[in-house]
Amino acid sequence: LRMGYSRGDALRMGYSRSKPRSHQSSLSAAESNQIEAASDRERFRFAIYRCDKFDQCREVIDENSEITFRAAAADQMLLTWAQAPRRVLFLTKPLEMAPDLMPHMFRVVKLMALEMDITVMVEKSVYKSCAAESDELALKLDEWGGIDKETGHCITMTSSEVDAVVAMGGDGVLMHVNRIFPTAAPPVIALAGGSLGFLAPFDVSEASFILSTLTKMALRVTCRMRLNCVFEDDEGSDGDGEMSGAVLNEVVVERGASPYLAQCQVWVNNVYLTTMQADGVIIATPTGSTAYSMAAGGSMVHPTVPAIMITPICPHSLSCRPIILPDSAQIRCYIPTEARADAMVSLDGNRKKVLRRGQSMHISMSPHPLPTINCEDETADWFKAIAQAFHFNERAIQKPLKNQKWGEEEEAAPAPKE
Repeated sequence: LRMGYSRGDALRMGYSRSKPRSHQSSLSAAESNQIEAASDRERFRFAIYRCDKFDQCREVIDENSEITFRAAAADQMLLTWAQAPRRVLFLTKPLEMAPDLMPHMFRVVKLMALEMDITVMVEKSVYKSCAAESDELALKLDEWGGIDKETGHCITMTSSEVDAVVAMGGDGVLMHVNRIFPTAAPPVIALAGGSLGFLAPFDVSEASFILSTLTKMALRVTCRMRLNCVFEDDEGSDGDGEMSGAVLNEVVVERGASPYLAQCQVWVNNVYLTTMQADGVIIATPTGSTAYSMAAGGSMVHPTVPAIMITPICPHSLSCRPIILPDSAQIRCYIPTEARADAMVSLDGNRKKVLRRGQSMHISMSPHPLPTINCEDETADWFKAIAQAFHFNERAIQKPLKNQKWGEEEEAAPAPKE
C-alpha cells in the first residue's frame, strides 16, 4: 500500500496477513497494521475533465473514485434511415477512360431512377449518355457538376442537397467525392470498378442487390477522419486563407523540383518536435496510412483509429522515424526563412501550392468525417482490402518437421534394402 495499491490489490498480489507468500514473509507487524489502516481510509474524491471543454464520455469516475473506461475509443457504427433516400448523387470514372463500366452504369442509374423512384443527380457526361439511351430515364435525372468558371475549382455541395452518394470506380472516385463535400458529407456507397478499389468494398456486379436492400436494414458505416489545413505567413496573419476542401488521405510537404532538401520545422500543440531535412514529410489520416505514407515506410493504421501519422520521406537522418499522434494533435509545419528553398504542398496528391520561406501550415482534424458504407464490417473490409490489394504477408508456409523433435538430432534415414 505504500506504492498506492488498494487492499484488494494487495490481497491479489499476496499481501495477506493470514497466509503470506514466501517472498513477503518478512513483513513486520507494523507494516501489516499499516495495510489494515490504509484499507479503512475513505478515498479522496476527485474529478477529471477534457481540456477541450467537450463532455467527458469515455473516462469516468466511479463511486470508489476509480478512473475507468466506459467504452472503447472507437467501435463499429450503424446507420439507419428514417425514410428511404429520395435524392442521390451518382459519380463514376470518366466513361472514355473506363468503357467497360458503361453497362454497369446504365443498370445502376435505371434501378435508382425508374424502379426505386429516386431523383438521381449525375455529371454532364453521364447525363448525355443516359439521355441518348432513354428519354424516360433522362426525365428522372438532374444534370450537375463541372468546374466553376470563376475559380477553376470543382463545384462543391452540402450534405443537405442529397441523401446519399453512389460512387462507381476506383479510389480516385472517392477522392472526387471528398472534394465535392468539403464540410459535412452524406453516406457514400463505393462500388469497386477501378484498378485497385482499396476503399470500395462492394463489387460493381452486386450493385443491384446492394441498392435494393439499402433502406431495409441497419448499415455498418466507417466515419473516415479528414484533415483541415490553414496557411499563414511569418507575421501570423492569414496568408492565403483556408484551402478549399478537406483532406481524406494526406498532406505532403515536399521539396518539389528544388535540388535541395526540404527543411520543415514540425510543431505539435505549440511544442517543437523536430526540423525535418528530407525529401518531404507526410501528414496522413488512418485512411491515408495505406497510401503514400505506407510507401514511405509508415505503419498501416485501421481506419477508425483516432490518430494522425507523421511520416518522413527519405530523411537525411537514420533516427528520423514515423510517429503516430492522437487525433487531437494540432500540427504546424513551418518553412524557416533560412531554408535553401521554398516547399511544395499537395493535398491528396492533386491540390498543390507553394509554401514559401517564412510561411506556416496548420493541420488539424476536420470536424466532418466522410461516412462510407461497409460491406461486412469496418475490420473485415479492411483486412480483405489489404489481403487482396497488397497481398499482405503472403508467404509459403514452412513444412512441419516430421522426423525431428525439439532438442534432438534428426535420425538418419534407413539404408535402402538390397
